[in-house]
Amino acid sequence: SDGQLTFAQSVSTTGSGSTIAGNGGPPTNFALPPLPAVDPLTSQSAILVAGDCLLNVNAGSNEVSTFRIHSSIEIEFAGIFGSGGLFPVSIAERDDLVYVLNGGGNGSIQGYTLSQFNCGLRPIGDAVELDQGGGPTSAEVTPFNPPFGVASPAQVGFTPDGNILVTVKALGGGQNYPLAAVGGLLVFPIDPATGAAGHPHTTEITDRPGSAPFAFDFDHDG
Repeated sequence: SDGQLTFAQSVSTTGSGSTIAGNGGPPTNFALPPLPAVDPLTSQSAILVAGDCLLNVNAGSNEVSTFRIHSSIEIEFAGIFGSGGLFPVSIAERDDLVYVLNGGGNGSIQGYTLSQFNCGLRPIGDAVELDQGGGPTSAEVTPFNPPFGVASPAQVGFTPDGNILVTVKALGGGQNYPLAAVGGLLVFPIDPATGAAGHPHTTEITDRPGSAPFAFDFDHDG
């Protein structure tokens, strides 16, 4: 193979896409440049393959679409499901346990069980809000929707021990950005019996000026 891509098929998600807010986000006392169109959600893992299923977020309609993978060149729309919150931006899956990260408003994660038979999603309880705080100068998150791109939640994923990790570029929704540009790593404990997420533990990232928590992965050593 020479690495070239050949068009095979186009299948509608039946949902709506969107883009995060740039200069239309929270009020600031300085001008922000337009956010890049190459990453309209400013997130990681907005689409993924889970066994024989493919899942993707529909940020504009607050939904997740699923597809049945028949072969390397054929997929079939399977269903569309509510994301449990506003503006879904990222998906994670392990052993048919799925979590969706909603970036709008206060932010939240919603758990599901995935059926490999029909690629259906069954919600696990209610969504769990992100415990963002607001950095050192604010106690509450300002609920922007669409979220403010340089401050929004970026990725949800599983840790090696089976819990859920969420990255947030700037805690507090960016209402004081850049004065309160404190990033966050949120770890949600997962009940191994039910798959339900508990209240998160938040670690503030304050010692990396000019950068923000975004994408992550784990190696074999964890």
